[in-house]
Amino acid sequence: MSVSKNWEATVIDGIAGHEIIVKGEANVGMLNVMPELKKRIPQGFNPSILQLNLLNATDADPEDFKPVQYNEKISKRNHYASVDIFHENKIIKNIKVNIK
Repeated sequence: MSVSKNWEATVIDGIAGHEIIVKGEANVGMLNVMPELKKRIPQGFNPSILQLNLLNATDADPEDFKPVQYNEKISKRNHYASVDIFHENKIIKNIKVNIK
């Protein structure tokens, strides 16, 4: 059983500037909730690593995966090199950021 899968982090350029989009799927099991990604406070000591908390997710059976997404406007395209996803204060995934 897994708590999450299919993670990706992408920086896109838009009219309003640069934005990082982090997407994945989180297992909510039998819970009647939507998963969430929230920025960890405080962030870690390395400013090039975005740290996010995965909330409302479980590794329960039966598995029921729902999409989860985090968006943030950033000042420059290479602001983040990677993203760490935390669940219950443990890193469950490190994702390299793709710049498009």
